[in-house]
Amino acid sequence: MNDVFKYHSVLAPYMNGLMAIKESRGFNTISVKWFFKEFDSFAINYGLNKPVITQELVDAWRKSRINDCGRTFYGKCSKLVQLARYMCEHGKDSYIMRLPKRTNDRGYTPYIFSEDQMRAIFEESNRLIRESHRIDDPIMAIPILTRLLYSTGLRITEAISIRNEDVHLDQGYIHIRESKNGSERLVPVCDTLKRSIMQYVRYRNMLPLKGLQERKNFRII
Repeated sequence: MNDVFKYHSVLAPYMNGLMAIKESRGFNTISVKWFFKEFDSFAINYGLNKPVITQELVDAWRKSRINDCGRTFYGKCSKLVQLARYMCEHGKDSYIMRLPKRTNDRGYTPYIFSEDQMRAIFEESNRLIRESHRIDDPIMAIPILTRLLYSTGLRITEAISIRNEDVHLDQGYIHIRESKNGSERLVPVCDTLKRSIMQYVRYRNMLPLKGLQERKNFRII
């Protein structure tokens, strides 16, 4: 395990044990690792000297989470419940808290672009290429990246993780392997986006990199 995620409290063996199970089943565990790091430090500062999650420990931890929004706090509570259940299964009678009501109190209102605004964005991204004089300028990826996000609703991290082997234009879909929640899915590709991807790949393959299009694990963008 990376030293960043090396736990030192008396709960460490159980955190590592639960993490090993999750990773063996293919789950994306990065958010769990960060939470365990946070709770591990809290347990040490609290003075926990026995490997048991008590109600007093949970209550003290809850009072310390004053800066977490409702959704973030719910996610952390869920991970703590999983750890407590795992410990109970291994002979450590731990307190399993009741999950709080799940709320979204960020006050976030999504902005909806108009068709004219999106058209302007596409035109501006195309202008970036015309103003570039280098064949290997990374700016060449901006137009297709913009259209990919617009057409599929992908997260930016998902889009830039797509590899050659994930693009199946002949069958009309892209295989997303690295999603936010660690699950895989297939994203349909419309004919307009398909033509844009083919045009982009044709220019990308002109880059001075040997065997670029044959490298299955090479990132498409």
